[in-house]
Amino acid sequence: MAAVAPILAGCAGGELCHGFSSPPSLYGQLVGAPAYDGCDAGVLVTPGNLQRSYLLHKVTGIAMCSQTQRMPPGGAMPPADIQTIADWICAGAPND
Repeated sequence: MAAVAPILAGCAGGELCHGFSSPPSLYGQLVGAPAYDGCDAGVLVTPGNLQRSYLLHKVTGIAMCSQTQRMPPGGAMPPADIQTIADWICAGAPND
């Protein structure tokens, strides 16, 4: 979480995306939390499972709900940041 929180804090002019609060509350708003995106998007972060983590779908633009936009708006997230998020999910999304 320590590596992921600053990445998410970089959107929306320095505020955390979608009203997410700062750690440690951010963890509970991501891990196991339902993803609301106009379809049955599943869960934002499923620890250890990239395919079932909608957050990763949104930042990569892969397997998103139709009629939705890739995040962050205005441009793609740097590949290194996407990899940091993926690594965190693969590691079981620890609350560190």
